[in-house]
Amino acid sequence: MFDRTLRALLRHSSALVVAATALFAVAPPKLAAGDARAAAGSTLGIAGSRFTLRGQPTFLLGVSYFDAVGWRASDLDAFQARRFNLIRIFLDWSIIDFKVQRLTPVAPRGFVNSDGSLANTATLLNLIRACAARGIVVDVTILTALYNAANPISKTLDMASRERAVRHAVRLLKNAPNVFFDICNEHDVAWGGKTTTLTHDDLAVLIRAALAEHPAAIVTVSSGEKHLLNGQNLREELAAGVMVMTPHFHRTPDWFDRTGDRILAVREAIRAAGRDVPIYLQEEQRRGWNKNNPTAAQMLHAARQAVAAGAAGWVFHTYAGFDLRDKSFLENLDPVEKEVFASLGAEVFGSTKSSALRPGKSPP
Repeated sequence: MFDRTLRALLRHSSALVVAATALFAVAPPKLAAGDARAAAGSTLGIAGSRFTLRGQPTFLLGVSYFDAVGWRASDLDAFQARRFNLIRIFLDWSIIDFKVQRLTPVAPRGFVNSDGSLANTATLLNLIRACAARGIVVDVTILTALYNAANPISKTLDMASRERAVRHAVRLLKNAPNVFFDICNEHDVAWGGKTTTLTHDDLAVLIRAALAEHPAAIVTVSSGEKHLLNGQNLREELAAGVMVMTPHFHRTPDWFDRTGDRILAVREAIRAAGRDVPIYLQEEQRRGWNKNNPTAAQMLHAARQAVAAGAAGWVFHTYAGFDLRDKSFLENLDPVEKEVFASLGAEVFGSTKSSALRPGKSPP
């Protein structure tokens, strides 16, 4: 019955009710005096179905910036200038060969060692502080789902090392005001030769470990395609401690036109579970994925639908942030992506600072 209801909602839903019920704020870090005022503007929280900055409901507009070891101040300046207020980074990252059928790591990167300890911590902390100074939130994705056990992307291959990685990451960043944590990227997905997934019970263990290090941490976990359109899956994620629903929706040819209906279906499932939490679109279609190349108009349309349907955030997903060894994010963008990058801020927040959709305001 529930699944039939969801399918009906996907066809017919046109509105949702947004309620603010609770606020979870992250304590400010111990920053140098010159950085304190800027960082105060990036304090992240949750109020009902919205993220908040400075206590005000705020839509988070982000970019995929996975290879964050190679971060550049010029990239962050460009994000700020274009009104992006979020980046998503991977702690467990490798440069990946996407030209083969099974994703293959070429060069290990990132901030996590195989035993779950952290590497390059000074680089990570400097990035987080530089983002805070610019009013940019950082989605810290800690674990990478294991693809092809014979040649895995993930460095942490057992629960003990995964729990250590979660604990070390949250402990290191617990005083940052502009951070939240994705415990594991696509914990449920089994494509491309993947042989391991994390169950909801596994996630509960890892989330408890994160909250033991920092009880006020904001945590989510991402999942693939239709996972959260199953009411049982959604309820189990909520029970595991997930605070933000983060679906990676199915990249169908009409994905950009279905964004709003998909959000509404997940929102109804959340309401049916008696909860009110944000929905965060962290990884929608990107150019070059599986020979798909969405147009600028399609990507901008998807972002507008996300705002209109009440999502709390939307990430401009692009290969440009996957390999920052030799080129900057901006240099890696293709011409269509450059158009999207230049236009998204105005599409989401309005063309002037007086717009009702500017950062710090909820959409109407």
